[in-house]
Amino acid sequence: MAALAHFGLVFHTIHRYGELWCSAILPTSELPIVTRGAKRKQKPTATEGSSVRATISFPSDIYQTLEEVAAQKKVSLAWVVREAAEQYIAEKWPLFKGKV
Repeated sequence: MAALAHFGLVFHTIHRYGELWCSAILPTSELPIVTRGAKRKQKPTATEGSSVRATISFPSDIYQTLEEVAAQKKVSLAWVVREAAEQYIAEKWPLFKGKV
């Protein structure tokens, strides 16, 4: 717990941006326990031949269409999205065509 004692006052850093907030003027033994939130993991870097997980949100109508395409082709939704991304890159950036 980070606390700053100054002139008999105790301030607690409870704001996530590090601002000092006065919680109470209490003896140190009665200070409330302040916990921090979970630390975020660092995003992985893609290496040659590896996969990186991504979470993507779609409007409901597009998601429904993607699910229908996946069902018709008997493949996963992830496969359809990867295939669409590869086609998009090949059309927009032809120089990357052989790399995806």
